[in-house]
Amino acid sequence: LLKRHPSDFVALHCQEVGGKNYEQFMHVLDPFLKEMLRLPEISQEYTRCRLYFDSDYTSQDTFTALGCAYFIRQNIPVQQWNFQTSCFQAVVNRQIFAGNLIQAQSLRKEKFPREFFPEAKWSRKGFTQTRWSINGCVLDMVNVHLFHDTSNLLAAEQSPSVYSTFRKTALQYTLQRLPFDKANPQVPFAIFGDFNFRLDCHRFLEQMAEQPNDSIDKIRQPDSDEITRIIIRNAQNKPKLTIEKKGFNLHDNHDTFFQTNTHLYKTLDFELSSFQDHLFEFEKTFPPSYPFSEENNEARCYLKARCPSWCDRILLSHSLRSYVNLEANRPVYNVIGEDVCMGDHKPVYLALTVRLVQGSCSNEDAPSLSSSLLLPSNCYWSADLTFDKSLNNNNNNNDHHLSNTQLSSSFSATVDDTFSSITNISSASIDTNDNNNNNNNNNNNNMYLNNVQICSLFPNEQTNLDESKNDICINVHKTYNIHDFAYFAQPYVLPSWSSTLKTKPSQKLPLSNSHVLWTKVRCCFVVVVVVDRF
Repeated sequence: LLKRHPSDFVALHCQEVGGKNYEQFMHVLDPFLKEMLRLPEISQEYTRCRLYFDSDYTSQDTFTALGCAYFIRQNIPVQQWNFQTSCFQAVVNRQIFAGNLIQAQSLRKEKFPREFFPEAKWSRKGFTQTRWSINGCVLDMVNVHLFHDTSNLLAAEQSPSVYSTFRKTALQYTLQRLPFDKANPQVPFAIFGDFNFRLDCHRFLEQMAEQPNDSIDKIRQPDSDEITRIIIRNAQNKPKLTIEKKGFNLHDNHDTFFQTNTHLYKTLDFELSSFQDHLFEFEKTFPPSYPFSEENNEARCYLKARCPSWCDRILLSHSLRSYVNLEANRPVYNVIGEDVCMGDHKPVYLALTVRLVQGSCSNEDAPSLSSSLLLPSNCYWSADLTFDKSLNNNNNNNDHHLSNTQLSSSFSATVDDTFSSITNISSASIDTNDNNNNNNNNNNNNMYLNNVQICSLFPNEQTNLDESKNDICINVHKTYNIHDFAYFAQPYVLPSWSSTLKTKPSQKLPLSNSHVLWTKVRCCFVVVVVVDRF
């Protein structure tokens, strides 16, 4: 995908980090990140990155299982908003934030209130927000995971369904929470992830039974009025559709039905219509992205559990949509891995072109721009920036200084086989001071985890730290993983089970099919921002 759409900025959003059995599979986070950072397209092309993975499932009140990864080329001036200090800071080096993300000052995370989904005793649904300044143009990246349908039968009772109402409330809440800064109340944004939007099941039943000789049978539980099954039969009394609480079977046409009737059944996909004044989506030309079979030999087959739907979406605010250049590169909105098992969700991406001029994203009177974005399901965003030459000399000088700062202190080497060495367990804030940048020149192999500097040492080497500074003494072993470091960096929130990780070797699990995947990538957002080079 990156080879087809070379970009300067890439954003990847994940949901359900750890999978359904997150207590069992959360440790797979470490090898996943290592393999991702080892990819030549990432390690050689993107010298700066920010990774955020909410992996502390012991914090039930805040755990969202959301993951975000942002990769930035060296050639663009980028700053990121610090939500604690309320200012932008230069983006340098590679930083990984894991655990409960307390140390992640550049990311805002919020879990939806329980009353938004009364049927659920507990959920991992919520959203994250990061704010970026690219050549002085401010925009937000929002990762979201909304509520799902727990019962097909309940979803079919009325239109719109009760679950659709839950999702509408949560999305309205998210959009209302985005403008946190009074100085920039209308910042352009892209929101992408697993919205769990579903087709209107009530109207779908009506369409399936619209033939004169079709019949509907409602099977009830003995000694009760509760419906346990709905069967629609044709004139020959052959089942066309069977719906149960966790069953949805189109029988003979189950796998081809929505792939051949995509345009027809888009009329039943109207949950987004309530937000047309706020959100824009490019035309979907791909079949529903959920729920696919998780067997390796059934890449194009749908599970007979839920009504196939476009759950995974990439949406833009109208202000960001106005900067898309439809002439430079035609937007591409599609799924990834049509012929490969990717789990029950097929990742979705959007590729387009935009042009960012300093201050233009927050200025309605700014000239029109052109740029290019790519968004896949489980979110990935990449950008190739173009700058306006009409900027004044002062701004140009500032941008040059920022670009040089990022270059001198960026991590440019391929990620090592292990991240198992710690040189310093202390708060390491990023400073754009020239002296610090010169020092960083000599440490171009540095990586930061939760603001803790990590680099390569010899195995089993011990690092002695000053206890008076609330630091920790750690023996460095190859059995340590990134998840361990996330907690060492914030010892006051260490869960009781973390002590067992110190001696627990890395596990290699046989992955026969995708149902054991630790995380599910739903949407990718790749943005290519065309920029005039200095």
